[in-house]
Amino acid sequence: MSAIPALPPGVTFIPLIKPALYLLIAGTVWAAVLVPLFCVLLFFSTPQIRRQPIFLMNLFAIVMGLVVGAVNLQIWVSDILSPPGESFKPRTLLAYLGMILFLPLFIDCILAFRLYVVYPPRTTSKVQLAIIFIPIAVLKIARTTNLIIFMVKFAAAISTSAVADFLILWCGAGFPDPGGFPYKCSGGFPDPLHAPWTKIEWILQVFDNCYASGFFLWKVWIGHRKAKASGIVHSRSTGSSADKLKSLFYLALSCFVFPCMFSIAQVILTFRNHDFFLGAYVFVNNIYIEIVGVLLATIWATKGRSENTADSVKAGSQVSTIRYRLGGNGSQGINLTTERTHNGNVELEEFDSAIPQDKEFTRLPKAPALGHEVV
Repeated sequence: MSAIPALPPGVTFIPLIKPALYLLIAGTVWAAVLVPLFCVLLFFSTPQIRRQPIFLMNLFAIVMGLVVGAVNLQIWVSDILSPPGESFKPRTLLAYLGMILFLPLFIDCILAFRLYVVYPPRTTSKVQLAIIFIPIAVLKIARTTNLIIFMVKFAAAISTSAVADFLILWCGAGFPDPGGFPYKCSGGFPDPLHAPWTKIEWILQVFDNCYASGFFLWKVWIGHRKAKASGIVHSRSTGSSADKLKSLFYLALSCFVFPCMFSIAQVILTFRNHDFFLGAYVFVNNIYIEIVGVLLATIWATKGRSENTADSVKAGSQVSTIRYRLGGNGSQGINLTTERTHNGNVELEEFDSAIPQDKEFTRLPKAPALGHEVV
């Protein structure tokens, strides 16, 4: 690699500043977006909701997103203000890379938990649970193993010669560009071994997200079909069953489909372009898009829970969802039934209210407000 000529103090190359400036802007803007969303999440949540696993997982994702933004700010500001090569800190770079690589994996675990909420064991057969969650678990294990191998090799590379060994690691069997910066691989042909660990991670992420998205959207479609066929009418004033299913569809878009689209873009870029920073731009934006997606989904669920609780208090009843079904099998009159709720999970009440279940119906007990049981 050709030596970079010495520059006067306070002067640096413009091509060196541009990539750092772009990453600085992207990380800072996205980290700033998380702050008001975090405040909205706290506003709509209750003390009971804040003790639930889904809330704690979202809280951890937000905190990690803010930490990544702070480290991103420190790294690239120092890189812009320092002479070339003098701002390099291996430990800081290793910690930053570890966070941005493992954070998408953790966010996908949140999505897997939401999928578990949609397919609870009490209403899902063991065979169906195995078909859904065993491949997801295998993909998570494979991604974790691949990232650990990459981090070990990357730590060994930056401990010796920061730029040269990293270029060899990034280009795989290709050839580092001897022309200097930014980090590129030479040659006009796409190298199939270029960035092998990155390609493996992003390809597995695409399969992981697509697999989960398919089952999630399929459940929403089944719920919509059952709602039409059963003729069930919800007594909630906040919206009809169709509105709830539409909200679930938007939830699927924010949690699954949009991150999957950006993951596909990452895979295409890594095969067609060997520019390290171009892939980094998409990767950093994709991380925060995933965080914002799961955060908006949780805000929607907690907001709906708060509205339902308020409606129940105004009506003087603790029943969150009431269904009216015409009596069958020769019975006359109307049977008043209610769903059995899942204890402790925020989304379960929302999903159960939107997606009709075939089981778990119980007769509503006598209540002082009614005076007698409706039969």
